[in-house]
This record gives sequence, structure tokens and C-alpha cells, in this order.
Amino acid sequence: MQVGGFMESKITMTANAHLALSSKNILHCDFDTPLMFAEDPVSGGIVYKEKGVIEVPDIPGLGAWINEEWLDKLEKVIL
Repeated sequence: MQVGGFMESKITMTANAHLALSSKNILHCDFDTPLMFAEDPVSGGIVYKEKGVIEVPDIPGLGAWINEEWLDKLEKVIL
């Protein structure tokens, strides 16, 4: 079985990595899509090492969140 994504954020890839690491039935992983983003709005989460090695945070939950400073840069629209 393989786990991966198409164009999901680092939060989704972090969740996918947690799933993959929790199951011996998942043999292949494709977690590189966040590396294609022009900007990374996510703090924490999956860490990409050399040769395709990944690490996930050793804290409760996913260990990933949307960076407040990135959100503050966005245009605000009030409807």
C-alpha cells in the first residue's frame, strides 16, 4: 500500500506521515508535494532530510499549525 498526495499542504503530509509510520502495511510513501509550494504557510510538521528520509514531531497532535505571521500578510476582505 502507498500513501501520498497530489498538492496538499505540509499539515496533510504530516498527518499522512503519522499514518504511514503507524502501519506496517504501508510500504511506499510520496510526501514531497509541500516542497513545491512557493511559500510554506505551515510551522512545525514533517521535516525533510537527505535521501527521502522524513521525521515527524514528537509532540501531541500533528505538531503542525498555520503560521500566524503568514496569515497576517494575506489580504483581508470583510463581507
